[in-house]
Amino acid sequence: MKVLKIIGIITLSPVLLFVCVGIGLSNDIEVRRSRDIKASIDEIHAFVGNLEKWPNWSPWHEVDPSIIITIGAKKQGVGAEQTWTGNNGGGRLVFTQVDAHNGIAYDLWIDDYAMPSKSTIAYEAIDEGTRVTWILNGRESGVVMGGYRAKITMMFCGMGFDVGLEKLDDATHPSSAQSGVVKGDTGSEPSPAKTTLPSTTE
Repeated sequence: MKVLKIIGIITLSPVLLFVCVGIGLSNDIEVRRSRDIKASIDEIHAFVGNLEKWPNWSPWHEVDPSIIITIGAKKQGVGAEQTWTGNNGGGRLVFTQVDAHNGIAYDLWIDDYAMPSKSTIAYEAIDEGTRVTWILNGRESGVVMGGYRAKITMMFCGMGFDVGLEKLDDATHPSSAQSGVVKGDTGSEPSPAKTTLPSTTE
């Protein structure tokens, strides 16, 4: 009996530890990344405020090359939206605020989540150009697993935001990117995500 009790304790301890840690983790998602880019706010907004330009700098195609993006009838301004599908799931985003001088805000739905995450891409004029700050706020559901998923999401999005801001920097300096000056350039550009637009025929 004593041996069985020891085996039971050894078997259950990792599970109990996993549950206890999960309960203690926050379900909140908070991601913030910034990059100083030597470009004007107008040049930055030309890429950020227009969904047709997002494939030039968005990082997610590198994560899932199978992504197919569909842009709605409205491509700029409040109400502009796009959806996507891929091997890792799908989602939808809608611009909720657009200010050519200060940045944009959008709601983001991933897969079947009923509540959207809130995201902003803000511009701040600095001596060297523009400081661009990408922020995501949301919350995962689930008492135990929600905290773990929130941590994974923050890590995944943080890395994606870093890549996206670097690509945005490159997009505003195409001549430097083509000449191989860009840090980490391999000499070839990744193929853009497939993008479909709604038909304009009536």
